[in-house]
Amino acid sequence: MPDDLAAAFAALWRHSALPPLMQAGVMESAGVLRHYVLLHDAASQGPEVLVAAQEKLHQLGSTLGTSCQVLSINSGSGGGSPVGPRLWADMLHGCLPDGGGGEPAERPPVPPGGLGAWLSEADMSGLAGFVHELAVRSILPHMEMRLRALNVQVTANRKGLKNQLKSLLWRKGALDSASTPGTPSASGGAAGAAGVSYAGGSVESHMRQLSDLALMLGDYDTASSTLRLLASDTKADRAYKAYAGVQEALGAAAVLAGAPPSDAMASYKEALHRYAQLSQANPRNREGARYATR
Repeated sequence: MPDDLAAAFAALWRHSALPPLMQAGVMESAGVLRHYVLLHDAASQGPEVLVAAQEKLHQLGSTLGTSCQVLSINSGSGGGSPVGPRLWADMLHGCLPDGGGGEPAERPPVPPGGLGAWLSEADMSGLAGFVHELAVRSILPHMEMRLRALNVQVTANRKGLKNQLKSLLWRKGALDSASTPGTPSASGGAAGAAGVSYAGGSVESHMRQLSDLALMLGDYDTASSTLRLLASDTKADRAYKAYAGVQEALGAAAVLAGAPPSDAMASYKEALHRYAQLSQANPRNREGARYATR
């Protein structure tokens, strides 16, 4: 256990440890929900270490709030078959290049006893309780709060004829002049459109976040209506890579909402068509076409 827990937690949030999209400014990091978990490995550390960790976290309560806890694992004997189903086996994908968001570049080898061999029934119960409490008391309320805030921001930005006219004029100027920070940039043809992107704090980014959150929470009407507005904006900006992604999301919303299959098919076909155009201009964009057909 580190001597300075506050510094150890802060190190996890340094710029170099963030996922690539956050480092690039494509995704916002300021509004991300933070929950601090200190794992206690009972197989290699005694109960006195657990008591010391709990005392340290209690002292950090004034700084970190209630979003911190100790989770004890590996209190089993390590012999015999692992307890419970191997729920995590299918989730062990390859690591990101160079470690990605802070994880190692390669996963450690599977221990001789297999994954989860040291987990006891009490550990499994504690893990289940931790996930349930985190989802119900932290993640879902945060998602709902973020959804309401984004809805207010997007509605205020697009409200009224004056704002609509201003939006149209701004888009025309953005396409006719050189790009500025936070403004979508484009040049002629599909090659230029591939480079059009939106900053993390832009209205388009907020609209995409709003639609994604609504989709995750099962509000398919809000997701679809927001995505249709965003599709119109990204197409007007000739941001065809973003536009293709919106069409993919529209297809997913149609499937989840039980819409006619033709609606989802039309969105997926449009996404594939745009990805194909981009891949012709730049071979690096072929990944998008591959993902769209999976």
